Amino acid sequence: MFASVFGTFVPLTLEKFKIDPAIATGPFISITNDIIGMLIYMSISSWLIIAFGISH
Repeated sequence: MFASVFGTFVPLTLEKFKIDPAIATGPFISITNDIIGMLIYMSISSWLIIAFGISH
């Protein structure tokens, strides 16, 4: 869902800055999906560590 919203607004924003949206949108969406994916992964991992009481 986030990728589709981001994929809609990034080209519109890039067009306002006179940057070709067809070329520049791909890297922005890929990087954002990677960051959001890692945040979700780390959040779930942190929750599981707390839930199972795993600590040093």
